[in-house]
Amino acid sequence: MARRRPSSRFKNNIYMFSWNFLLRIMSRAPTLGYFTDYFIPRPRLMDFDNFIDDQDHNMCYYSITKLKMKKIVSKNPLFYAFLFPAIVDGFVTLVGQNTSYWTKRVVNEASPAYYFLSASPWLFLLGSVIWFVFWYWLFKRIKEPLNLFLMFLFMVGHSWGSSSWIMNMFKQSGVYTLSNQPSIIFAWSFIIFYLILVAGMATYCLRVYIRKIVK
Repeated sequence: MARRRPSSRFKNNIYMFSWNFLLRIMSRAPTLGYFTDYFIPRPRLMDFDNFIDDQDHNMCYYSITKLKMKKIVSKNPLFYAFLFPAIVDGFVTLVGQNTSYWTKRVVNEASPAYYFLSASPWLFLLGSVIWFVFWYWLFKRIKEPLNLFLMFLFMVGHSWGSSSWIMNMFKQSGVYTLSNQPSIIFAWSFIIFYLILVAGMATYCLRVYIRKIVK
């Protein structure tokens, strides 16, 4: 019995799926949607001509988004290189506090942020905003090698601090248990995934910085 050859419509649909999958990854890099957004499919027209027009629109959107992001990052690339883990670190530090913190102000924090947390969570948030504004201002003024040293220091420090808080939250919620190997693998994978995001965003910002100083 002869095998049926795939129809041209079927081949067009396969091509459409593959090309759209790649574009959805490219158009989000290096934003946080890079790893999540393409799992939520949007309805697509099956007509091939309309599909090509749609991809042209996506490529235009990708180019505009990339230019906007590059313009923002180029104003202070070394600051943005550690901003993501710094924001995550502050967020999980506050959200990861035990219930005793919200009732009796029993703070679980090793850094000087302890004193802000012990006074009020709102004071901690205000202090975090002032902290970011100060370092944004300072990174626009300090030169090499001090700016690179501080960038790597903050990136490593906030990545370690935030990942340790994430693991602590996993343990408290029962997501991570030593007696359950799948939970250990999940927690390990989540941390690795998070560090990949940190490294990817830092690499992008460093490339912008290098191109900026080479010009």
